[in-house]
Amino acid sequence: MSDFGTKLKELRKSAGLTQQQLSDKLNIHERTVSKWERCVCEPDFAIYGAISEVLSVSLEELWGLSAPAEKINGIFSMEKTGVAISFQRKRLGESQQNLASVLNVSADTVSKWERGLVCPDKDTFLKLSEHFNIQPSKFYYAQTSQTVSAHEKVKSRKNNRLIILLTSFAVLAVIISIVLPVCFLSLNDKDHPPVDAVCEHHYVASVISPTCSMQGFTDYTCSECGDNYKDDYTAKLAHTAGEWLIEREATCSLEGKRHKDCLICGEELQTESLPKLSHTLGDWIVDRAPTCALDGKKHKECLVCLGKVQTENIPSLPHTESEWITDKESTCSVEGARHKECSVCKKILRKDYLPFLEYTNKITITEPTCSQMGCTTRTCVVCGEWQSFDFIQTLPHTTGEWIIDREPTCSLEGLRHKECLVCGETAQWGGIDKIPHDYKKEIIYVDGSESGYTLYTCRYCGDNYKDDYFQYETDFVYYDFKKRRYKII
Repeated sequence: MSDFGTKLKELRKSAGLTQQQLSDKLNIHERTVSKWERCVCEPDFAIYGAISEVLSVSLEELWGLSAPAEKINGIFSMEKTGVAISFQRKRLGESQQNLASVLNVSADTVSKWERGLVCPDKDTFLKLSEHFNIQPSKFYYAQTSQTVSAHEKVKSRKNNRLIILLTSFAVLAVIISIVLPVCFLSLNDKDHPPVDAVCEHHYVASVISPTCSMQGFTDYTCSECGDNYKDDYTAKLAHTAGEWLIEREATCSLEGKRHKDCLICGEELQTESLPKLSHTLGDWIVDRAPTCALDGKKHKECLVCLGKVQTENIPSLPHTESEWITDKESTCSVEGARHKECSVCKKILRKDYLPFLEYTNKITITEPTCSQMGCTTRTCVVCGEWQSFDFIQTLPHTTGEWIIDREPTCSLEGLRHKECLVCGETAQWGGIDKIPHDYKKEIIYVDGSESGYTLYTCRYCGDNYKDDYFQYETDFVYYDFKKRRYKII
């Protein structure tokens, strides 16, 4: 195996090809070529021919043998190779068991080779070519002069069957052409003995041998009168079955088909299906790499049919846990929260709560005023929560002078208040008594009469009334020309 891997690498480089280019030409995966050259495994037997054609070398050179005088090319076929092995074995007069003993394999293995079900490996094949004294490449492509293809055998058998049928028809036609004229002449001959005359028949027997398609019999014909009959029938012969003929080779994706024909008449005797071959699996091919959030996928392909044969999931990767991340800070009255997440997919992996913080109190003393009670207050400097206690009653207001809000009149009391000199709050309300009327007297004389009265009018509100009526004779009056009325003096 190591010799083949080294030789393949040398020939590939001589041809100026990379592993990728060689794998593309062979329609296989690059890693398969790498395994061949690293001597991990060897190619399937049917691929050696394709490799030699791509590298433009003979099979012998690929296998590390001396280059042949003539380079042989062709198309590899397991059926043809099996026929060649069977023919060469029979040529040497060996049984399958004898050949198996020489090659150190089982007789069943040799049978499978000859039936085209499997191929021998490279080393065993080289032993076979040496044992049969055949050039390996000729033996590989089944181009030996002694080898007859299965298709030619079938054609020959069909031709033989056709010849037998035509010969049978010809013999029957000859017999009919002889018997009918004799019968006709015997019936129409005037010199023929009367009907009641008895002919002493002298029958001549003609034996027709049976075949696998026709019964055998003895044909009796009278030499005098031509009377004829058939008797002594013998059964048909058994068909002589030939070897299995491959109609369609089995692959890893399709069943094969084979049949057996009679070597005498060419009739198809037996048909059966060949089971599918096992897939030749390559290495795992990753379709999707796994992550911590999703399983990966991988599959194996058959190196022959290139179909997906096996599919598996790749387990997801473990999460990468981050440090604690604070979601909400804790206070004296509210718990905080934090979590850990995967640094790759950001999935939350763990959650936790942060404990309450301790109170940090500050004491404040508020002195009482005339508008607010005094107290002692305890306040948390973290959350701002506070509590008051030890209350002190408010102080009395310090009032100032009266402040007039509304002056009094003769008809309406006035309003006044006092304000606290400290807080400015109204501390006291009060009223102002009405002021008395201040009447002014005015003597009014009635025009055109000798009497009058005194008109009293308030200086502030204008209130008035009449009083002190008088007569002209008793009072001294004078006439005011500007106001055009009399006044009492």
